[in-house]
Amino acid sequence: MLNDSIPQAIEAAVGRFGGIDDVLVNNAGRGLLGALEEISDSEARRCSTSTSSG
Repeated sequence: MLNDSIPQAIEAAVGRFGGIDDVLVNNAGRGLLGALEEISDSEARRCSTSTSSG
């Protein structure tokens, strides 16, 4: 089931920009699961870089 705000967001984008065929959604990211003290520096760096730079 779609969230009620999704159709509203699409309608607003179409109204403002005339369409949504040129919309880019950047959703790159990475997560880590575990205790902070158990995450290595390289894992934290990879996660941070991926999340901020794609």
